[in-house]
Amino acid sequence: MRRRREHVRRIPRIPQQPAVLRVAEQVGAHTVRLQDGIQRANHDHWTPLLEGQANLYGPGPCEGGVDLLCLWCDALADQLRRIGVKAHIEVTGNIQLDRLVGVTRRKVSGPPYRILLAHQCFSQLGAMWPSQELAAFDRISRILLDRPDVHLVFKPHPQTHQLMANLLSQLSRIAPDRFEFVNKTPIYELLQSVDGVVTISSSTSVESAALDIPTARLVHYLSTSNIRVFFGFEKTFNDKGRYPVFP
Repeated sequence: MRRRREHVRRIPRIPQQPAVLRVAEQVGAHTVRLQDGIQRANHDHWTPLLEGQANLYGPGPCEGGVDLLCLWCDALADQLRRIGVKAHIEVTGNIQLDRLVGVTRRKVSGPPYRILLAHQCFSQLGAMWPSQELAAFDRISRILLDRPDVHLVFKPHPQTHQLMANLLSQLSRIAPDRFEFVNKTPIYELLQSVDGVVTISSSTSVESAALDIPTARLVHYLSTSNIRVFFGFEKTFNDKGRYPVFP
């Protein structure tokens, strides 16, 4: 008797992903989603799934429905169950954090202080226009380099489009002798050699915090709040960056 061959297909994180999941649901194919980044748990993010509607280009995963949702932690699992996500949820942990076991982090050795600015490709995810993404990282780079004892290490996201990567690399013009654009070095190697990490929203912030590296997550750059709220958070970031004692 011949055994049935099982097929597994990986769906990349593209705008059409929810549509593919919807088709899989309709034809009876089993689907699993692995959390691969920081996820929100507010109701609006998951509304298309809750309403049973096909939102082909919505901001959140699972609009087409999945059978199994594998998450990093109990807190997110509990939140999603409370808002009514119907997928079967399992807390499987974070594979990326498991890799940190072998990472040895050196202590702060500056000045100069090596600060890692971890990029996220927001325009490709539909969270920003390309011009907004460039402007945001330009501003953050200038704020960090405004401190003369900082050496900035800029790490683009691995999935960044080459055209965007080329534009981001030009940020080195801000301070050519103190700006390092690193495209190929694995993030775990970088975390062993930096004194601090700054990001807007990236799972790198979870990894750096787990290694007890001073970390700033500037999520207000993704906020649609009024301008006073934005500059309130921005002032806090600026003030902390100017402390005479690092960080």
